[in-house]
Amino acid sequence: NIGRFLADVLSTFDYWRNNPDVFEKEARQHPLMNLEPEEPMPYQGWRCVVLILEIRLWRAIRSLLTSSGYMEINNAFQTLQQIKNYFPAYKNTFKKLEAIVTTIVHDDPRNDIKLLARSYMNGLDANKMIDDEVFQTDLKKRNDFKISGVMTKKIDKSDSDKATKSPLRPSGTPKS
Repeated sequence: NIGRFLADVLSTFDYWRNNPDVFEKEARQHPLMNLEPEEPMPYQGWRCVVLILEIRLWRAIRSLLTSSGYMEINNAFQTLQQIKNYFPAYKNTFKKLEAIVTTIVHDDPRNDIKLLARSYMNGLDANKMIDDEVFQTDLKKRNDFKISGVMTKKIDKSDSDKATKSPLRPSGTPKS
């Protein structure tokens, strides 16, 4: 199922993101990291890619949790339960997710959905979240961030949801 798949992928990404030495040793050897062997992705580039992936996953989860359909919300919580050790990894995403889940707990008329929401929130630990404001400040110091020969726009702290627009499209390239 999708939750198990995401948990496996996110665990690997988390492992690489948390240790630059492990990233250099293991990720550099991975075929996906060698798309441009003459210019491999730097560690900071990898951290940027992981943040962008988290924002995109957040958008998908948000759309499910804010829908009115029972199965969408139920499936979102089932998936979130399976990836709770790795998602959300950033405090900003955690705050947004917490707000939506709290709204569900207080406003949803279905008791089983409320129970899923409470159960999910009880299992999260906000203290282990990464302070993405510090990371985004580092990225703001540069105008653009180079990732494996492809330019990506800087992450703007004021609206991180808009930061993922065309992250891997070179500057000046038209949308496809």
